[in-house]
Amino acid sequence: MKKNISIPLSNTGVDQYMSFYYTDLLLEAGGLLVKAKTETDIFEILIEYANTALHPDLTCFYLKDETNTRLKIDLKRGFPKVPENIHQKTELVSFLSESKKLVCINTQKQSPFEKILLTSTMNSGMAISIFIKKIEYGVLFVNSVQPYFFKKREILFLENLTSILSGTELVAWS
Repeated sequence: MKKNISIPLSNTGVDQYMSFYYTDLLLEAGGLLVKAKTETDIFEILIEYANTALHPDLTCFYLKDETNTRLKIDLKRGFPKVPENIHQKTELVSFLSESKKLVCINTQKQSPFEKILLTSTMNSGMAISIFIKKIEYGVLFVNSVQPYFFKKREILFLENLTSILSGTELVAWS
């Protein structure tokens, strides 16, 4: 009689597997981004790969409008209704634009960045300004209903994906 033997993966094994998984997705996305013909193609690749890799409940890209006063929903993946517009002079959007850094919150506790959570049902969120060739186009939001959903590897993936767009140095997996 044959016995089924299962070997549990250690945390190190899982982390290593996820690093390979994210690296493969980054390479694939990078190849597609190089071939993209329009900005719309680029934004669609961005949102699809963020959504595919991270498995959030909501992924949205808000594009700057012509007047540079608000961000308007451009692309969305996920079920909840989100705001159509976000004022560009909010503390969050201003910080993202000036710092060029990703911001992540993992609870609904009061924070100057609570607007990252686009709906009241979301508990974790990340946001980052999207730059292509030093031109700012808008903000990518990724949300989850689960608290503490985003860990270091998810943050690194999104930072690296957006780094490919902006032409900045990739962040090492550690």
